[in-house]
Amino acid sequence: RLHDMDGVVNTVCTFVIGVNGYAKRCTEVRVADNRRYDWRFKYDRSGYLTSLDAAGDECEFEYVDGNLVAYTNWCDGEETYVFTYSSLSSFGYMPYFQSPGYIEADYGPILPLAYFAGLVGRPSKNLPSVCDVYVDDEYVRSYEYRYVFNNDGELVNMYY
Repeated sequence: RLHDMDGVVNTVCTFVIGVNGYAKRCTEVRVADNRRYDWRFKYDRSGYLTSLDAAGDECEFEYVDGNLVAYTNWCDGEETYVFTYSSLSSFGYMPYFQSPGYIEADYGPILPLAYFAGLVGRPSKNLPSVCDVYVDDEYVRSYEYRYVFNNDGELVNMYY
């Protein structure tokens, strides 16, 4: 259940978990107008999310050596985000939550919340160092990531 700022339930999500332990479907119901949206998730054999269909809005994810190297979002045209990685451990971080094409902007809070609940696959192995952005196969720009760690070596913030 997702709540608004006043604590009123505005969205109810019901997940169906597959044999791999991750969500394979989600039904999202918006309480105000009783609108229903169906989500579908697919994974590779290692448990990495490879595709998402959120009520017709699609996104595909590509992994190499345990890292998300690219994702393409067809929500508003074709946008592709290509990642280069550092050797730093990921701390469970997924690049699509803090990339220039922050996926929540297109898919709302359900995907990040499901990820943090452990429902939508494994995280990347390392932290990204660069993200190159393409729109309709044309290069737009690059973003360089910078990280802040506390005295215990824990990741506390990131910038690009």
